[in-house]
Amino acid sequence: MVSGAESCLFTISDGTREGTMHAWYKPNQDLRKRIIAGWKQFKEDVIQVQGSIALIDNLDVFGGMLTEYIARINKKPETDQDFANLEASIKTLKRAEEELDAAENSALGQAVSIDNMRKTVALYRSMARDNRLLIEKLVKAEKDNRRGEILTSAKLKMFDHTANLNRRLGGNWMPVHQGNFAESIKGLKSIDSMREKIDNALRDAMFEANMIADRIEANGKALTDAQGNNWNFLFHDFGQVCTKPEEDFAALVAMRSGQHRAENEKRQEAERARIRAEEQAKAEREAQAKALAEADRIRAEERAKAQAEQDARDAETARQRLIEQERQAKERAEYAAQIKASAEQKIAEANAHDAMQHGFGPVIEHQEDIAAFIASRDFKTEASKVRAILVEYEKFKAARGMRKAA
Repeated sequence: MVSGAESCLFTISDGTREGTMHAWYKPNQDLRKRIIAGWKQFKEDVIQVQGSIALIDNLDVFGGMLTEYIARINKKPETDQDFANLEASIKTLKRAEEELDAAENSALGQAVSIDNMRKTVALYRSMARDNRLLIEKLVKAEKDNRRGEILTSAKLKMFDHTANLNRRLGGNWMPVHQGNFAESIKGLKSIDSMREKIDNALRDAMFEANMIADRIEANGKALTDAQGNNWNFLFHDFGQVCTKPEEDFAALVAMRSGQHRAENEKRQEAERARIRAEEQAKAEREAQAKALAEADRIRAEERAKAQAEQDARDAETARQRLIEQERQAKERAEYAAQIKASAEQKIAEANAHDAMQHGFGPVIEHQEDIAAFIASRDFKTEASKVRAILVEYEKFKAARGMRKAA
């Protein structure tokens, strides 16, 4: 109706070929005629005052049409056309207010039904104004709502796309990508133009996210070198460095792996030095222990040799002492035999003399016991005195025995 085009192509897309759909719209001539007729009727229904005193009073008809027109207004706009219709309604209602004002002013010079007319005009003018203001607020609020919904939808799609990329990467490595959505629709009034700009911004954001994911995936593979060494343990901060350009990331891997190898070699060399030191200390301890053991063995041998020599000397001394003891024993035995023989002779002589003088025959009976006792002891030069004492003792016993017998 506005452009005069015979058809219109509607397109909707999520940024991918598979998610793009088209629909052709062609005008409905019957609906077109009805709309045009309605606008013509609305124009004719505007109050007119003609003649010097005659009043064409069609306010009631106008009021009914205005009420019906307001009721038909779509207060839940979705598309640009819906918003365009609402904005046209605002203009129509504004025009209705202006024409009502004009009709009222024109009729003030008339004398017929002026009060009723003014009251009716005020009623319909208020209705038109109130609904115009309401629709103006509605248009602004609904545009803000649709703008917010479009932005939210784009952010959710970007969030889902990022989540899918993280699942592909096997970890939450993707940076949070809000997209330049709000900036892309700054200053735009049309919902369709907003959607178009948001779709383009979303497509660009997804494309950029895909490139980042590809880079992260390549950098993750770069953690394993051609020799099969995996350097994941050197990249606890992978989430902060995974988005680096591949060449920069490869240089970082080379630097960290080189540092690790150098530190590892340093640790291994220190470990080898420690083992060498321990082995040397062990060898020195073993050599020292061996030297000490050899010294102990030599000292033990020397002590054993000295002890053997001492034992030999002690044995020789003991043998000589035994020989001396045997010699002394032999001499004592010989001396005792001499003493005994002499004592026996003297005792025999004494006993014989005593026996003859005193009748002490029992003394003679103990001569052998006395001689044996003296021989068993080493009285040396005192043997005679001892023998004399023992003889006197035998005499004493014999004399006492005789007294008791008497």
